[in-house]
Amino acid sequence: MDPFKGFIRTEGRLLKDENGREYFLKGMAFGNNVWTNPAEPPYDTHHSKESYRELSEMGFNSVRFYLNYGLFEDDSNPYTYKESGFSWIDHNLEWAKENGMRLVLNMHYPQGGYQSQGEGTELWTCEENQKRLCSLWKAIAERYKDEPCIVGYGLLNEPVVPSDDNEKGRIMWEKLLGNMISAVREADKNHIIFAEKILTFQNEHTHELEWSRSDNNFVMIPESYNIVYEFHFYNPFTFTHQGLSWSNTSEFNKVYPNEEDIFADGVSWHAGAFNGEQCDPDKREWQYVESSTVTVTDDNQILSYVFQARELGEDGAVYVDDVAITEYDTDGNRTRIIYKSDFEDSCSMYFWANNNIGTGEYISSKGRRSGGSYRVSGTTDDASGSIGFFRPVKDCSYKASGYFRVRRSSEEATIRPRVDIWKAESIYFLNKDFLRKDISHYAKFSEKYNVPVYCGEFGTGTLSFKEDKGGDRWVSDVIDIFNEYNISYNYHTYHEESFGLYMNSPLERASERNELLYDVLCRKNKE
Repeated sequence: MDPFKGFIRTEGRLLKDENGREYFLKGMAFGNNVWTNPAEPPYDTHHSKESYRELSEMGFNSVRFYLNYGLFEDDSNPYTYKESGFSWIDHNLEWAKENGMRLVLNMHYPQGGYQSQGEGTELWTCEENQKRLCSLWKAIAERYKDEPCIVGYGLLNEPVVPSDDNEKGRIMWEKLLGNMISAVREADKNHIIFAEKILTFQNEHTHELEWSRSDNNFVMIPESYNIVYEFHFYNPFTFTHQGLSWSNTSEFNKVYPNEEDIFADGVSWHAGAFNGEQCDPDKREWQYVESSTVTVTDDNQILSYVFQARELGEDGAVYVDDVAITEYDTDGNRTRIIYKSDFEDSCSMYFWANNNIGTGEYISSKGRRSGGSYRVSGTTDDASGSIGFFRPVKDCSYKASGYFRVRRSSEEATIRPRVDIWKAESIYFLNKDFLRKDISHYAKFSEKYNVPVYCGEFGTGTLSFKEDKGGDRWVSDVIDIFNEYNISYNYHTYHEESFGLYMNSPLERASERNELLYDVLCRKNKE
């Protein structure tokens, strides 16, 4: 039975169903193993008809359905489309209809490569790949132009544009996006088009992702009819991706909410404790070193712990362990330790080098007593590892300390702990207000341009649900904020080891469900 008699459409900031009623997307992602670049659909390994029934019972009404171009065409035979890819969508449409669910088709892995981690540069440097992507979308639109079970088409997931100039990069995305929209509209004027913001830019020479140039990089579409502007939400990354080795956050150990976990906007360096002790570079055993003190004079100041390892030399290396920041009152009396870590199991230090030479890394062994330590090596200019930010008390003074072990160093090396004071325009803590601040930018965009916005992906990794780290509380608060701003959403993802509702592979449905995530999604979807 087909329960859908008409299409979902946009009207100002809203989505409306075939009866003119406001429609709110509550979705779950089906990843469909697209990252393995499959040539055939995952009929037996990812989900089944029963999965749609389960999601419907959980309160979801849609699935963001990930596509890999390889399901439809081979690189050796471009523009010749395989029926197996379309049959896979057809099967899922049938299963979705039986359970009152709709699909958002999303091109997650296009010709030229997967975008999100900067591995899809050839989409941008090879014009033929762009032509193939446009042609494939036209074929999909032609096939499904009269299918109301499909909400619309997400033309490209998380575009990463290889450009050293932001404006040039936006023009590159605007051109490709416009060409894809034109190709779809030639065949299909019924369905919504989901236009994503640029995820980030990629350095043209080093191919590094340059997250510092990321912003609300939406490209405005001249055609306003049936366009939804899409963003993704995984803030803060150090919480949602903690413990995932592929995300460079394996050392983080975050809890949500945490009123001591500080995030700041408009940060500028103010002062540092430069007059304290330094390590003896000729001493090879662990040595205890203290910094001088610095005094906080303003309510908008925050602190960081700094492990300075300047000019170690190409062969130089030094370890730090058992670090602390100690607070003293106006009379010089010690009042408390505001930060302390023995690096037993993890370390959240951020490495910086003025000339980008050298490395900083957590070493799971070689601690002072047991466990791990943090090592800086190979620096030839000013360099440091830092941890922060921390909330101080105005008029109090602070001192950094730690144990250091020098393995090798140059004669010019400076090795010491330091407390740095930073000024901030605004300070937030890891709580619901912090999440609201970030999501509100998209709500303001929606209001300013009178267009609908949609969170096509939000989620937090499975490790954030362990040991009461608060993954379920994060999910609950994010959905509350989406509801507050009337933003449709889609949870990432149904079946995947890192983020999935089901964490096992291949799919054995009852064995590895994240019950905390299941419970919070059921509850929030039905509120």
